[in-house]
Amino acid sequence: MAPFSFFNVASVNPPVLAFSPLLNGSGERKDTVRNLNEVPECVVHVGSEGLIEALNTTSASLPPGEDEFALAELEKAEMMGVSVPRIANAPVAFGCKLFDMISFGDQPLAGTLVLAQVVSIHIDDSLWDGRHVDMDLLKPVGRLAGSDYIRISDRFAIERPA
Repeated sequence: MAPFSFFNVASVNPPVLAFSPLLNGSGERKDTVRNLNEVPECVVHVGSEGLIEALNTTSASLPPGEDEFALAELEKAEMMGVSVPRIANAPVAFGCKLFDMISFGDQPLAGTLVLAQVVSIHIDDSLWDGRHVDMDLLKPVGRLAGSDYIRISDRFAIERPA
């Protein structure tokens, strides 16, 4: 459930998200990859300012099998289309089935590109206007690297050329 620095949309049709867990400093796989090998489903959440402390807590290195939800005191909720839970008070969550995983080696900090096909979406109704998510209400945050995060409070738009 840990926050990832490497997360993006890889495809719109079919809807596929991409993220890349790294091997740890000893070259061992993190729980995310092991879990996806056991159950090829996951839930990808959009982090928000209201959840940042709990999300950061989930980045702790725990022994396999320990519940990050319990550690971070997060409530589980059912996620349609998948058997794994979502964070109950997360404003945006994507239920996904594993599309593919590509390993970039077995050396420490080598990545595994996870491609996860979206099969369901949970979104807080107050954030959705029927076409767009209200970013001012969502207040998303992104993990950069290490302990660094970023807010999107200083965004701007530039008209695309024809």
